[in-house]
Amino acid sequence: VQNQSQSSAQSQSAQKNTSNNSEISISDFVKKYDFFIPVDFLNSDFQICTLHDLMHSDEKVYDTGPKSQQILKELVNTCENVFWNGPLGMFEDERCKSTKDFIQFLDENKIDIFVGGGETVMAVRKYSERIERFKISTGGGSLLTLMSGGSMPGLEICEMKYA
Repeated sequence: VQNQSQSSAQSQSAQKNTSNNSEISISDFVKKYDFFIPVDFLNSDFQICTLHDLMHSDEKVYDTGPKSQQILKELVNTCENVFWNGPLGMFEDERCKSTKDFIQFLDENKIDIFVGGGETVMAVRKYSERIERFKISTGGGSLLTLMSGGSMPGLEICEMKYA
C-alpha cells in the first residue's frame, strides 16, 4: 500500500539494498511511502496469534488477523494509490478470508489499484466484482524490479523495436 504522505504506518529499521550498481536506501523509500505490516495472524490451527507468538514457535501462518485487516483498510482509506503484490493469506482455503475481504473492500474504493503477481491476480479474478478497476501484472517479481528502477529485458526489446 502506498501513500504520498511522509509518515509511515509502521516502520522497522531498514538496511540498504544494492541493485544494478546503484545504491537505493530502503529507509528513504520507507519514509516516502506508507507500508502495511501485519500485527496479527491466523496460525495453522486457525487461531489468532501475534508476531511475538510466532517468533517463539515453529507455527505456520495461514492468513492475516482481524487487527491487521482493520489497519490495512484504515491505511488504504488515506491513499490515492495502492500497489499490492502477493495475497494476504492462503485464500484458496475458505477459512482464510483476508484476501477476499480486502479485494471486496477495494472494489468499493475509488483509488487506483495496481496488482502484481500471479496468485494475487488469480485472487482478484476470483473475488472481484469490478475487476476492470484493477491494473494487473501477472509478473510480480518483474513488476517489483521495474518499479525499483531495474530493467526488464522484454520491455527493453519492445522499446528498441517500437521507439
